Amino acid sequence: MRSRPLLRSCLLGAVAFLAACIAHEGLGHAGTCLMLEGHIVAMSSAVFQCGPASVWVDIAGPIANALAFLIGAIFLLRMSRRTTSRDLLGLFVAVNACWGFGYQMYSAVTDTGDWAFALRAFAHGSWESAGLRVVCGVSGAVLYVRALRWVRSRLPARHELLAAYAGAGTCSVILVLLTEGPRLSRVVEAVNESWVALAGIAVLAVRGRAAQGAKLGTGEAA
Repeated sequence: MRSRPLLRSCLLGAVAFLAACIAHEGLGHAGTCLMLEGHIVAMSSAVFQCGPASVWVDIAGPIANALAFLIGAIFLLRMSRRTTSRDLLGLFVAVNACWGFGYQMYSAVTDTGDWAFALRAFAHGSWESAGLRVVCGVSGAVLYVRALRWVRSRLPARHELLAAYAGAGTCSVILVLLTEGPRLSRVVEAVNESWVALAGIAVLAVRGRAAQGAKLGTGEAA
């Protein structure tokens, strides 16, 4: 009954994505907005607006994901046997790594998004802005790769990991379809924050490197 573990992994990927989304939009953006005595103008899985706007609110989202990655990684180190809980936590850690560090690359390349708003506010002149984008992008790429390399042996095995990746992307699209507003642009945003941002997870699965995680089911320490 191979379909059962694949369906299980698909659901775990969706839950991990939803939890990371809550960390980003809820704890990061919304929490910081309220702490700065602002008011929430709009909030969904793909869009957040705070009034008045603040660069601290902007960067709080990806920073919350980075912190979630670190906290999750600490707990993950304590889990040696492969269980549903460990698979879910591993996926949660991986998704937060992709969001927390991948956003740096995205903002550096496209000059849009949370980090781009902050970089434009902190930079004085075009040269300084360009330099900050390079630093942001390079550091994001290094952290993205290193974080996924660390977590790869603690993820589900190859085909299950692909199912989890598909589940996360499907969850992202469903969430935006349930919200009001221009659906096409939000679906594009949903694809960017799931299938594109989490591409590193798919690469691990395709290359088979995450298959090491299956060995831990014998009791081997993580």
